Amino acid sequence: RFFLDLVKLGGELKLRNFEQRRVDVIVDAPLPGRPLEASNGGSISLNTAKLKLLEREGNIRWRLTIDPDEEKVLSYVYERYVPSK
Repeated sequence: RFFLDLVKLGGELKLRNFEQRRVDVIVDAPLPGRPLEASNGGSISLNTAKLKLLEREGNIRWRLTIDPDEEKVLSYVYERYVPSK
């Protein structure tokens, strides 16, 4: 028999603008599972070609404007199935 556990994971991406001007940035974060939440207006998508429990993949895309010397923290939550121990 083969058992799976559903786990929920999260992470952060920190960005800082060291330029003397405002910059526009696009950040793509591919994830090994199904994205559930994204801060700062991140756009969540799921790869519909990979829907088996162990193959799920998703992506979060942020489009941001960062002012000079500003730091942005992008947080996200996703879930994935892992083999039980």
